[in-house]
Amino acid sequence: MDTAKNMEGVAIDPTTILKNCGLKRTLGRVKILDILIELDRPITGKELLNRLGTDAVDPASVYRTLNVFFDLEVVHKIEGADNINRYALNRGEDMHPHFTCRTCGKMECLTMTTFPHIDIDSMEEGYLVERESISLVGLCPRCRL
Repeated sequence: MDTAKNMEGVAIDPTTILKNCGLKRTLGRVKILDILIELDRPITGKELLNRLGTDAVDPASVYRTLNVFFDLEVVHKIEGADNINRYALNRGEDMHPHFTCRTCGKMECLTMTTFPHIDIDSMEEGYLVERESISLVGLCPRCRL
């Protein structure tokens, strides 16, 4: 398997990620990061638990870890059209839209598509933007056949 890299082409690994964000290296955190590094698409907590298989730590610990990773900007959290959160490793990419197949449910990052800049500072007073996202829903190439 090729070594995973961030947007600057620098190799990324769980130990470095945990060290850079000041978290203790635990087996659960390393295994979660290994899976997120391996994938190039967002996955649900349930999919992550399935991939962890028999090595799984307590499901509540997995979700707590994902929330800590999100708070520290280690992962992106994307709410799908089905209202289920999916998680992807933050590789330093710019904001980008996500595509969800309405048949198979797979969500993909559309990193080659630019995310329109929204001038939040010019919005009417009183709004507090907590998250920006653009999601597209349709059929993926596989399900479209």
